[in-house]
Amino acid sequence: MAPSGRSVIRQGFILLFLAFLMGFGIIAGGPRARGWMAAHVTTMLTAGFVILIGLCWDRLRLSPRQRKVLRFTAVGDGYWGALAGAFATVFGVPGPATGAGAQPHGWPAVVFFGLFIPVLTAFPIIFTGLVIYGLRGEDAGGV
Repeated sequence: MAPSGRSVIRQGFILLFLAFLMGFGIIAGGPRARGWMAAHVTTMLTAGFVILIGLCWDRLRLSPRQRKVLRFTAVGDGYWGALAGAFATVFGVPGPATGAGAQPHGWPAVVFFGLFIPVLTAFPIIFTGLVIYGLRGEDAGGV
């Protein structure tokens, strides 16, 4: 069965809930508060993109396979990004906004830049391309 827009919207709101939970890391303060703030805000923005994709789902002119790829990359990017943010914060991988110019080093940096960043770079390109492609031509239906 092909995924529906409603299931994509639901996943977006689950991501939004996870983003809210990440906000508790900010409240706790301490040296990791900046990292939690970055993960919190990034996950909230990603959740918004997933919800928007779900809202325009019925208007996309895509094959069932393209819809599955779109859902996998959009929702997967959200969860993978939340996990990447939590990983970077817990293991102290400095970022451009959270590291005050410090260079990443050690095994956490290797894992982060070797495992998380390639996926977090490719997935948004794929899902954005599919949405743009799906919005071609006349309206596919919807309200």
